[in-house]
Amino acid sequence: NAHYSSVDCIKVMNRLVVSGSRDRGVNIWNVDQVLEGNPKPSLKVPDAHKGWVWTFSASGDQPGGDMDLVSGSWDNTVKFWRITSSELKETRKPVNLKVAVLATDIHETRVVAGTYDKKVILMDTREDVKKMTFFKCHTKPVLAVKITE
Repeated sequence: NAHYSSVDCIKVMNRLVVSGSRDRGVNIWNVDQVLEGNPKPSLKVPDAHKGWVWTFSASGDQPGGDMDLVSGSWDNTVKFWRITSSELKETRKPVNLKVAVLATDIHETRVVAGTYDKKVILMDTREDVKKMTFFKCHTKPVLAVKITE
């Protein structure tokens, strides 16, 4: 009752494991529940994206123990989520980059995405989508990105 297709990305956050798959779904597993013999995800979003879910990044704990998650997909979108104890919900409108999103990272309010068309795209979650910065300095698809202070 988990994914029915290949899992392409996981993110470990405290006692949670988030998995994304070619079935377009996102599942969240509670490590303690799995260790107690419950092999099912505690939260499921079956159609989180319209394409393969390829990348996750997460920020630190938010007030109340919530966590922010960013996902990227072959549907060309970056999506912004909040993980609470009872749900995974989108926190803002997805950003369509018009190309497959292969890598993401988040630090505070800054999000960076690496794309299939060799770009690195920097955005601020507080700003409008039109305020993105594009860097095209690679000769191949960007498979990993990292934001530092």
